[in-house]
Amino acid sequence: MRVIRKGWAWLQVKAKLRQRKRKIEFLVWRAKFVGFYFRKYDPLTAIRIIIRARRSRGKGPLLIKGIEHPLFLRTTAADLYVFEEIFIRDEYKLPFRISPRLIIDVGANVGFSSVYFSNYYPNSCVVAVEPVDENFRQLRLNTARYPNIRVLQAALWSSSTHLRIENPEVEPWEYRMEETSPDDPQAHEGAGVGPRTGVLLTWG
Repeated sequence: MRVIRKGWAWLQVKAKLRQRKRKIEFLVWRAKFVGFYFRKYDPLTAIRIIIRARRSRGKGPLLIKGIEHPLFLRTTAADLYVFEEIFIRDEYKLPFRISPRLIIDVGANVGFSSVYFSNYYPNSCVVAVEPVDENFRQLRLNTARYPNIRVLQAALWSSSTHLRIENPEVEPWEYRMEETSPDDPQAHEGAGVGPRTGVLLTWG
């Protein structure tokens, strides 16, 4: 019994440490978020946007300079990380000019990258592919006002089949898919790509 109590106490300590780590990470991200708006806008506009974002508690739209329509941002670690990667660090900005006609955003998550591509390449057609229900709902919300974005709730595979998430315990951007049976309650539609499926992806 003493060993069990010690083990349970250790699990509680680990849970508290994880919770504290998340709080610290969120505070760090909030500081980056504030800095991002002060770099993009004049101080008065930045303060107004930050106050609106704080009052909305992650449910209201966010204005981003250079992005035509407001974005909806959930306060999850995954959304915050991807938002920082795309809009704060500008990691998707290319050092050269291109004019793609078709962009396939596989694993589109909540649509940040699709929206980014739609704004920077307005003459292209963006196809956003996302299998997870809660992410897909947010994806549709963020892309609804963009006529050049098409959304597809599916996962990409080498053949038309049914898939499920192999590692649901990780962050959404780390999901891997595996084949499963059609009667699996966690099954997602797998969009086959290749000459045998009749679906081909082309760029240019």
